[in-house]
Parts: sequence; structure tokens; C-alpha cells
Amino acid sequence: MNFLRIFDINFVAIRVMTFNFDLEKKDIDEAAFRDKIKGEVQEILDSAFTETERRRISEHSERLNFACPYCGDSYASSFKKRANIYFKDYGFHCFNCGTHKTLSRFLKDFNKEVNSSEKVFLFDVNQNQAQRRKSSVQKSYEYFVPFELLNKYAVSRDKLMYFYHLTEIDHCQKMKEYLENRFQKGWNKFAYDQKNDRLFIFNLTDKNKVLGFQIRNFNREPKYVTYDLSMIYKKLKLQIENQEEFEEADKLSFCFGLNTVDFSRDIIVTEGPLDSFLLNNGMCMCGLKNNFPFDLANVKYMYDYDEPGTKKSLEIAKQGMSVFMWKKYCKDSNINKMGKLDWTDVIKYQKEHNQEVLNPSNYFTSSKYDLFYIS
Repeated sequence: MNFLRIFDINFVAIRVMTFNFDLEKKDIDEAAFRDKIKGEVQEILDSAFTETERRRISEHSERLNFACPYCGDSYASSFKKRANIYFKDYGFHCFNCGTHKTLSRFLKDFNKEVNSSEKVFLFDVNQNQAQRRKSSVQKSYEYFVPFELLNKYAVSRDKLMYFYHLTEIDHCQKMKEYLENRFQKGWNKFAYDQKNDRLFIFNLTDKNKVLGFQIRNFNREPKYVTYDLSMIYKKLKLQIENQEEFEEADKLSFCFGLNTVDFSRDIIVTEGPLDSFLLNNGMCMCGLKNNFPFDLANVKYMYDYDEPGTKKSLEIAKQGMSVFMWKKYCKDSNINKMGKLDWTDVIKYQKEHNQEVLNPSNYFTSSKYDLFYIS
């Protein structure tokens, strides 16, 4: 009997709490709440930095952008600010040090806090955002990629087609056969320059705009040339609306796969875009010098099986990163290495020899004891 009475009392208490939470939630003025958050962030920056520029906050429709008080952000330029609070879920993320926290946790780290009604509001926002992420085809990458900003500065594909006098792949049998021979599909991300005999490989946003591109030259050197966003703007003589925003978009313009990868799963990073298109959840950094721009533990690197790629693989493997064991894969697949190999070469070879293409995910390692299988 006593147990039932206690249960009844607790049940009533829960009902009252829920009712009060609903009332508090309705009292939140989101515009005023954002102004309050901006003010508290300003106090944090004023305490963390002495430079005027590092104390400045840029407010956009979807986020607040400012210098990261955790890592100090860029020491090369006070104008490079990589910390953001996104209004869609009120999460904090720094693209420099990789720190990712809820707003409540971020404020608490700097001796600030939200009140009880604001906690209810934030809980509701995050529940709704989680539900949207669950049903979204894009899954989890909206946390990492500022698509609104990228689409703002990315260039129209039609404009590039016109400027370079490019031909669609459907109208060029030579290039169609070249790509099909490399198991490529989805012609929208390719175009052909007939006059100069070169293939354009577009880095497309989710709105089909071009963030960057790589050129494959067939009759001249260098064989590959990569254009980031700043190079495109210079070539087309385009005006930059906001330098700070543009720089944030530009630093991601060499990164192929932003609009297709699922950041919650293992990501395989390659040197070239064609290889990344053939991998399940692949991305491309366009060479060995460009580092993966996000601080994630689930990234695996598949550099080409040649001297520069092997050297880079050994270098990052010693830092504890996961790299592809080319020697082990070739041994298990009965591939006799002849010169350079990339993933496209492997698939082509195995198809021609009626061999099974093994799952590459089983051939990554971060153990120092497996270095033998890398070189």
C-alpha cells in the first residue's frame, strides 16, 4: 500500500514537471535567446583574447562564427575563425581543433550556464534535430559541412561549362568509354574539353554547384591539375562577397565527397577523385599535401601504391592513423604489382582476370606491427 501511494505521488509530480516544462518552453523567445548567447560568447572571447579581431563575432542566418576559445584558433591570421555555434541544434564545433560540444557544455566550460526553461528549449530542439537526422538521406554530415555557405560561394556548373567550352560526356563517346572502362558512372560530375583534350572532374555540392575541380590532361604535363575555389574565382574574375566566409568555403573546396559521405561510418580517403567514387563512403583530398579537414577517428587512408604514397602512409601510420595494407591485399588477391597501383587499377585488373574484389575495409591497420604490409 505504501509503495502504491509513493508511486501515485511520484506520478503526479512527473505530470506537474512535464506541464511546467511545456509552459516554460512556450515562454522562450528564440531571437532573444540567440542575442543572449551571442552576449555570453562575447564575454568569453573578451576574456580569452586581447586582439580586437579575435574578439569579433560574425553572425550569420544559420550560425555564430568566432575564434575558438579552446585552441586559440589560427595563429597565422586573426581573421581565420573556425569555431561555430549552429542555430539548428545549438551545437558548438571548431574546425581547427575538432572540439564538438553541446551549447550547455560549452558555456559551462567557461563558467556560464543556461537556465531551466532554456534547457527544456534546447532539449526540444535537439530531439527534433535528431529525428530529422534519422530520417534524412544525408544522415550525419550536416553536423560537419556548412552546405549553406558552400552553396553561397560555389560556382554554377553551367557557368563553368560555358567558360571552358566543355562538352557533356553523353556527347563524347571517347570520354564515355574512358570512364566506363574505369567503372565510373554519373556523368554529371564529369565534362570534356575537346579542344585541349582534357577531362574535368567536378567537386559538386548538394545543389549541383561546383566547389572545385580536377583536370586530367591527356596530352600535356602535369597529368593532373586541381583547382580550388579561390583559383576558380580568380580565373572567372568573380567578386568575393565576404572574405572570411569565402575562406571557410575555400578550405573545403579540394575535398571531394562532402555531399555523399556518411560521417557516422568509416571514411576511406584517397589521393584521386576517381578512386573515391569507386569506394563505399569514399572521399578524396586531391593529393598527398592536403590534410583531411575534420578531426574524426573513423578516417582510413588509401594512398596510391607508389613511392610517394607509401612514404606518406608509413609517416601517418607511425602517428597512429589507419592506412591501407597494399602488400597484404595484393598477396591475398594474387596481384603481381607492376609499377604504381591505385584502387581503380586494382578493380580493373581483378575484373580482367575474373578475380573477386576483396572488401578493402578489411585491409586497414593502425598497428606498428603491420608496417611491413604497407610498403
